[in-house]
Amino acid sequence: MVPSPQVKKVVGQVNESKDAHESRLRLVQLQQRLRGDFEDLVVPARKLVREASVQEVPTRGSTFARHPSHSSRPLTE
Repeated sequence: MVPSPQVKKVVGQVNESKDAHESRLRLVQLQQRLRGDFEDLVVPARKLVREASVQEVPTRGSTFARHPSHSSRPLTE
């Protein structure tokens, strides 16, 4: 049996919704792992664009600073 175009459309919408929800959950988890004041990281207008590893690198005379290990592109837009 071949699904109708309406069924395909609904399935596509459900999958998009699921992906958006999973992305939002990953963003919440990222916010929880970060140190500092990042309470406003998760807002409806933002979405997770990409995930990358970060490495804490000590700077002279200060606390740890976060530097992306692969790219300087932002994680949200």
